[in-house]
Amino acid sequence: MVATIVDVAHKAGVSIATVSRVIHGSTLVHPTTRARVEQAMAELGYTPNVVARGLVTRRTQAIGLVITSLADPFFPPIVQAIEETALDHGYSVFLCTSSNDPAREIAVVRQLRERRVDAIIVAASRVGSLYHAHLEDIKVPLVLINNEQSGAYTYSVGTDDVAGGRLATNYLLALGHRTIGYIHGPLVKQSTQDRYRGYELTLGERGMKPDPRLV
Repeated sequence: MVATIVDVAHKAGVSIATVSRVIHGSTLVHPTTRARVEQAMAELGYTPNVVARGLVTRRTQAIGLVITSLADPFFPPIVQAIEETALDHGYSVFLCTSSNDPAREIAVVRQLRERRVDAIIVAASRVGSLYHAHLEDIKVPLVLINNEQSGAYTYSVGTDDVAGGRLATNYLLALGHRTIGYIHGPLVKQSTQDRYRGYELTLGERGMKPDPRLV
């Protein structure tokens, strides 16, 4: 027979309300009492009903994560870091892919919101500023990795690609090279623009300009 919250309360010698506070991480429970309740839960094999808890707290302890492709080596370290950090804080992660399709990306984000996740992270978004028009009604924290946007619920986390462009160019200059080309991806991407800017600035500091034939 599956243990219930009533069984836990009886075994720990506390009220059902106290067990509920322990489950929800309330700071109002004395550490000794919390330990007794947690021990009772472990001995009974009691597992809180996440769905029921979400209905009460309006939080699912889940984060949605959207990446473009599992085959891209850029993403596995990001996914691993997010999952480990989420787990440390008691959250689970729903992983989805957009296949580099902006329409699919928006659809996936909406589906995650319908699942009532507490927040959504989108890595290397192909949509960017369009979120303001499409998702202004969703009102869930949205973090974009490597896509600078801002809004009431939209936040950005990125790398310093200008510095990256500078480092690469300075490295080649230090080796004595003076004719330096630049091979880039789609110029619509902010990261591509920023790396080129770093390349351009570094050459300019040496009295040089990018050669259009080499870009």
